[in-house]
Amino acid sequence: GTVTGTYTLAGTPTFPASVVLTTGTQTLTGKTISGADNTVTNLVAANVIVADASNYFTTDTVEAALAQLAGEYDALDTTVAGLVSTQLTLNDIDVYQRAFTSSVDDTREVAGVSVAGTDILIWTGYTDRPTNMGTNDIWLGPPGTASRQITVNDDAEINDGGATVWASSGSAIVFTIPLNATVAFPIGTIILVGRESTGAVNVTGAAGVTVNGSDGGTVAISAQYQQVKVEKRAENVWIVSGAIA
Repeated sequence: GTVTGTYTLAGTPTFPASVVLTTGTQTLTGKTISGADNTVTNLVAANVIVADASNYFTTDTVEAALAQLAGEYDALDTTVAGLVSTQLTLNDIDVYQRAFTSSVDDTREVAGVSVAGTDILIWTGYTDRPTNMGTNDIWLGPPGTASRQITVNDDAEINDGGATVWASSGSAIVFTIPLNATVAFPIGTIILVGRESTGAVNVTGAAGVTVNGSDGGTVAISAQYQQVKVEKRAENVWIVSGAIA
């Protein structure tokens, strides 16, 4: 039946497993909280397992599960013969990361296991576009260097993507963006160009390269110790923004 009101029970009463107490301490096994507007408070993190139906989260604390979700921790990471692979599962589509091992070793595998055609493989650290990429795969482009210095006129190089080029000279320097046919930067590539010394620095496009709307256009950096962002928007289209004279 139904018991209402407030009662004090003497001794140590025993309740069937189907009864969940609202106060005191009780061990729950295999319970499912369902319905709407339920509030669970005062959880002890070390006693909580966060997992979905397929156990993609394999942590034993709420904090670790959140960290795993944020990418700080992944229980599925493995290292095999220098190959670092990461697996994330989203709606039955597996997403893997394959780090560079060898320019000639670009088989569509992770830790020696072939990646299914329906899955996504993210390629990192490869200077050239991997030849065995799947239809849905992603290449993050060539690795960039932290920075390099130029003291004379120079052209953008493939490794400048994601890096900073510092022009350092008392004389004027021209930094040229080449045609896509010469250096095939991925669309979306960003190069920072800085003026480190007193000499003027101009960012210009080669013939056939549009810079800020002009074929072969030139943009000057405003002053010493200033930078501009040079971004590829289309095959031979670049936009320069920032400290422009």
